[in-house]
Amino acid sequence: MFHKIQLWGGEHGRYVYVQGTPFSWPDIAPAYGALVEACLQEGRPFEALVEDTRVFHEAMRGQGRRLGLSFITKHVHFWTGAVRGADAAPIFDAVMARGLGIAHSWRNLPEYWRGMAREAALQGISINALERQLFECFRTTNRTQL
Repeated sequence: MFHKIQLWGGEHGRYVYVQGTPFSWPDIAPAYGALVEACLQEGRPFEALVEDTRVFHEAMRGQGRRLGLSFITKHVHFWTGAVRGADAAPIFDAVMARGLGIAHSWRNLPEYWRGMAREAALQGISINALERQLFECFRTTNRTQL
């Protein structure tokens, strides 16, 4: 699944394979397995998942791998979707950060996840539906401003 998520991410998804330390699944697997296990725990709050994503990020950095906030939250999104369905943890990438007017940084991830869950609940829609609506709006707005 790791490779599918990376490929789904497009051009930037290949960086983990071609930049920095050569790709080695045996090196990545232990830290990735721990992240996946955390994502698959039913009822695990977003706050706990934030810490799990940071631990994985630090493990990848320690190995000299380029796997940042956007891609790690893509992985978390797909894995939490297995237990949360349409209320999976939303992806936090530069498009969303720019559209919401916040810095694309680890510091903002907890509030982003809480805020998206809160807003989706207020609107009576899933987190996935809210994320898709915002992403399309922000992507279109950013294109017209270029």
